[in-house]
Amino acid sequence: AVMLHYCGFNILAARVNGRFKVFWQVQKWYTNDPKNSSICLECCNGVNPASLLVAPATQLCGCAEKDLISLEAPIVYDVLLDQFESKALTEDTWPEDAGVSLQDVLHLAQSEKERMEKEVHPKPDSQGAGTCTSGLPSAARQPCCAGCKQLVPFFGFCRHAAGFGKKCDC
Repeated sequence: AVMLHYCGFNILAARVNGRFKVFWQVQKWYTNDPKNSSICLECCNGVNPASLLVAPATQLCGCAEKDLISLEAPIVYDVLLDQFESKALTEDTWPEDAGVSLQDVLHLAQSEKERMEKEVHPKPDSQGAGTCTSGLPSAARQPCCAGCKQLVPFFGFCRHAAGFGKKCDC
């Protein structure tokens, strides 16, 4: 089984068989504001000004290509043994009890990524569905699956384009 990790329409990573996480891209850590270790050492986009009313917090990371680092080769972690994703696996360090090879994990992840990229439109729609939520997570701002569309902008849910009112089950 493969679960894809998205940032907007960009597929950054995939979880394979519940144990391995494959990365194709990672988000850039950067700050617009001076570093402040009381907030964090690696922050996305600096301090969220609205958070200063309560407790300083960082902005969400961006999802545009300028906010991402594309890796030359995918990186794989064993998230059951390395929850902090700090030790990338190689053929030499691949776990003996994995039950699957590194190449099999990479193939499964890449195949699912390519399948989804073919099925989901790669551009945000006119209401911005699928774009980075800019701090306002909402199911209505996520992309609808193939053959479906959002009938009520920003508040609606995905419905089949051909059958009015029929809910999408993708």
